[in-house]
Amino acid sequence: MTLTQILEIQRALIQREEVDGLDFAERLWIARGRPVDRLELGRCLEDILVRCTECGLRYPPILLKRKRELQRDVWRPVIAPDCPTCGGRGVVQVGTHGAFCSCPAGEKLKFAHGPGANSGKER
Repeated sequence: MTLTQILEIQRALIQREEVDGLDFAERLWIARGRPVDRLELGRCLEDILVRCTECGLRYPPILLKRKRELQRDVWRPVIAPDCPTCGGRGVVQVGTHGAFCSCPAGEKLKFAHGPGANSGKER
């Protein structure tokens, strides 16, 4: 998998002057061990943005958008694009209803806040 796949970036929409920044981001992401965990990926994106700025590279705005979405927990990276059942989304349609897929993406959605986490209601 590549960073552009995980972040759902369409390379065709990247401006010509942002390509070097995206390529730099990809190399840095690989050097950092290809993180996909929400918090680790967010830290990696922050580092990418800082280093692009320091090097004078223009980065695609989608990198900043994804970093903010990760911080707010309103978007999750695609982690299992090879799943033939759900395509990496973690959910499948069963009749007229949705269900979690049995792949890693579905398991991650089931336990988005960790196994055993309460529903937010204090007892």
